[in-house]
Amino acid sequence: MSLKCPKCGAVNPDIASFCWNDGEKLATTGVSPFRFSDGSTATTIAELAIQIERHVVYDSKPVLRSDSLAHLYRGDFSAWLSSIGRGDIAMIARQIVAQESDPNIGLGKFLANLAGEIHQASSEQQRTSINPKDGAVMILIPAGEFLMGSADNEGYRNENPQRKVYLDAYYIDKFEVTNVQYREFMKATGHEPPRDWSDYDTRRLNHPVVGISWHDAIAYAEWAGKRLPTEAEWEKAARGADGRKYPWGNMPPDTGGQYRANYKVGKYGAADGYSNTSPVGSFPLGASPYGVMDMAGNVWEWCADWYDSGYYREAPTKNPPGPSSGRHRVLRGGAWLNDDIFYLRCAARGWHAPTLTFNYVGLRCVQNLKPRS
Repeated sequence: MSLKCPKCGAVNPDIASFCWNDGEKLATTGVSPFRFSDGSTATTIAELAIQIERHVVYDSKPVLRSDSLAHLYRGDFSAWLSSIGRGDIAMIARQIVAQESDPNIGLGKFLANLAGEIHQASSEQQRTSINPKDGAVMILIPAGEFLMGSADNEGYRNENPQRKVYLDAYYIDKFEVTNVQYREFMKATGHEPPRDWSDYDTRRLNHPVVGISWHDAIAYAEWAGKRLPTEAEWEKAARGADGRKYPWGNMPPDTGGQYRANYKVGKYGAADGYSNTSPVGSFPLGASPYGVMDMAGNVWEWCADWYDSGYYREAPTKNPPGPSSGRHRVLRGGAWLNDDIFYLRCAARGWHAPTLTFNYVGLRCVQNLKPRS
């Protein structure tokens, strides 16, 4: 059979690699072959394609035998990929099979879909970065304009006027800084622990760190080689470029009985599963357009800016840095103790004195793009 890579045009490619024609092969020393029930084997995807083709019975149309493409549906193919160290592709293959409505999906279609998904995953990898200091996954927010603030008939007055703001590209933490990460910071620097630290340290390791002042947040960010986001950077990462109300869109956070954020709802405030903070990333349906998690609820997050209720009326429309002085620092995102979903909106602004600490305030960081060499 003849298959062609949709990216480079190579015939009979090996789809184990991101580009089928980049030379990476699955057939290496010690690789366990993929085995069919008749004893035939395959050690590369190309060989697998040939063997599957041999197991297809052609009459008026191709009919799958029990040991051909049915392997894909039983998960054998994915298990095999995982066994040879390509779990990344195995996960993509499982997703394609799970979403495929045609029980007689042709091999060519499957491989083409898999190739497309792999190339997309490769592109996704380029849009993320791992910070070497604290291990945080960071997501690239591309340069461009977005709608910041609220229209005159929406939100609070301190969110007006709504305007287009241009930001240079930057990276932002996918998740809020956790107790585990903050503990490493304290070990490395001798920084004092947050309020009630012993409780959070032992029982809430993957929860967002709380009880930190703005100055604590700055110290952490500097240690990690990052910084706090400006208020504009925070809002763009939360709402994208389409001016949506919440990170996930415009519907309420409990639409369809599925919660998209950790906030105070129901008896004891725990209808969403948590009466206090939740582990970061616990609400995947609440992801922002860029894939940033927990931008609504869980904990309010410190921003770099001084707070000024009228700043939007005079702020520059390109990379606004925030006011030059003030008494309070900006907070964004809402928290587990807020029972009014108005605070979960992307445009909602909060503020506190930079020296104060609360059990509902944490942080996430951003990082400038490295200059091109």
